[in-house]
Amino acid sequence: MRIGHIMAAVLLAGFLAVAPAAADVIRLEGEDWKVGGEGVGYHDDASKSGDGSYRPGDNVDAETTGDVGGGYNIGWTNAGEWLILTVDPGTWMTDPTFAGGDYYLYTRAASPNGNKAFHVEIDGNPAASLSGVAANTGGWGNYTTVQSCSPFHLTPLTLGAGQHEVKFIMDDGGINFNWLELSTTVPAYVPNRAITAAVPQGGMGTWGVREVWLNGTGSLGNLEQVRDAINTHTADSGDPLGVRVADYTAPYINIWDSSGRGNLGSDAYYEVVNLGYATRGSVDGVGMVMSGQIEIPADGVYTFDVASDDGFELSIDGNVVGEVNAGKGATDVFLPAKLTAGTHDIRVLYWEGGGGASVEVLAAAGDKTAMDNDFRPIGYVAPAPFIGVPGIKAAPGLTVTQTTPGAYVNPGDPLDTSINDLAEAMTALTVTPTTTVADTVVNYHDQDSGGPGSIPGDSAFPIDVAGTDDNNFALLAEGTIEILQDGTYYFGFQGDDGAALRITGQTWNRIVETADFGGSPGGVIDGDAIVFDHPTGNSRTIGEIDLAAGEYPFEFLFFELAGGAYTELFAGYMEGVYSLLEVDGAMLIPDHDGLELVPEPATLALLGIGGMCVAVFRRRR
Repeated sequence: MRIGHIMAAVLLAGFLAVAPAAADVIRLEGEDWKVGGEGVGYHDDASKSGDGSYRPGDNVDAETTGDVGGGYNIGWTNAGEWLILTVDPGTWMTDPTFAGGDYYLYTRAASPNGNKAFHVEIDGNPAASLSGVAANTGGWGNYTTVQSCSPFHLTPLTLGAGQHEVKFIMDDGGINFNWLELSTTVPAYVPNRAITAAVPQGGMGTWGVREVWLNGTGSLGNLEQVRDAINTHTADSGDPLGVRVADYTAPYINIWDSSGRGNLGSDAYYEVVNLGYATRGSVDGVGMVMSGQIEIPADGVYTFDVASDDGFELSIDGNVVGEVNAGKGATDVFLPAKLTAGTHDIRVLYWEGGGGASVEVLAAAGDKTAMDNDFRPIGYVAPAPFIGVPGIKAAPGLTVTQTTPGAYVNPGDPLDTSINDLAEAMTALTVTPTTTVADTVVNYHDQDSGGPGSIPGDSAFPIDVAGTDDNNFALLAEGTIEILQDGTYYFGFQGDDGAALRITGQTWNRIVETADFGGSPGGVIDGDAIVFDHPTGNSRTIGEIDLAAGEYPFEFLFFELAGGAYTELFAGYMEGVYSLLEVDGAMLIPDHDGLELVPEPATLALLGIGGMCVAVFRRRR
């Protein structure tokens, strides 16, 4: 079936919409699959759809296409379906013949979805393949040609002269497929969307930023609308309820207004909030362009991460590295690019349509597919050479005591057998049979119901009754926190149900994050503890605290009322970057600067330059 919902259209470096130049070009039409039937010439896992006018004997979903050139396309695609493509329509038996050389993949596809992956496999060898991603083209009949370099940084597939079997495989489904070409034409970069307005270009180690807030006078839902809004609105409209424009510089990009907030804490507000135009927590309809120059210290691969709600386009030297041209939540999008040492122009075009609002721009050396401690905001300057990571002192270690599930009876009310809050959890630990174990972390979930939490590697609770949804129990973890360097730290927990963390005799600065309960924040500071005293499926609460180098006794109390059960205890040196609080886990790790932002000339050229899909070239001066 066609997949109807819109997903983020991630256009990675090397997945670019252009028409290939003349070369050794092998075009294979989707409707020319090899004869032999299911499992031989094709695999289709659903009943036949389409108009049935082409090759009616086979169960492939072909239909008359509305694409340029006519013919047929393959629709109703699903993950795992495949076609072996031939060059002799009417016979459908002959594999294509190649002149030999380095080949790149070009695909003609359409989809209202985004980020739909496919690949081409040669001669049945999974190692000999080229991958592609279909972007959101705006509809099932809106076809575009997508050029695809290898995901391993633009490496072509080398083929010897002669015949080769070509197998087209849907990794995700959800696209209309017309044809593919294997060509020796080297793919080229796509220029970024042109900003013709005179926007800020940064300065001495800063980003230059323009925000355009539509203030309800229009909507933003794609990059083309953002470009047009920035080019059209260069100053405040003058109308008390009209469009507002804010120009400023920023040392790095870490902005949050509502909903998911990316990886970092200590976020800045949108400038339209700082200026009093928009209300904190309800920023919608903002388009932004952020420009600067980065200094690349050495030739190599660097991974950029734009964590944004909603979409963006990131370009270097005027060429698109990656984009998301659809609305989405605050999720990381990792974009590797091969760069030469020296100065490069960087630009991010971004919008917030409605709902949650946030944007971060980070980078790390190397090829990355997940967030790790190497990432820093572009422009970040490390305040100290090392970062302290909290841990639990190895001696006396971590002691975990749990009550037997379902065994609690309130001594003041024999009919009360439910643990509803932290006070009853403390009572349960004194009147209910318990089991005490030594452990290295608190990261548990009921193996039969609930969890796991946000950090992987969960294990069973110390008492876990197999085959049973364990309810009405309490857990107390005790140990000594070890801090190796004076600083501000972040400690938190998450679970189902409530919990509290006490660092004995210490003062918390603030609650930096907490889940809601009944429409209100559930986590609070109570003396030397952070507390979420409610039965809930997610008690996530994080507090900030200043600690000098030393040792600090702590207690972590958790209760489970009913339903799913899980709990985890974590800490971090930076707001938004957390890991499990571990025995013998205290350490000092080197901090480092992010990619340096360097001074810019008065006018920054952001037009595309020529380049091949083997590197992002240094801008010439």
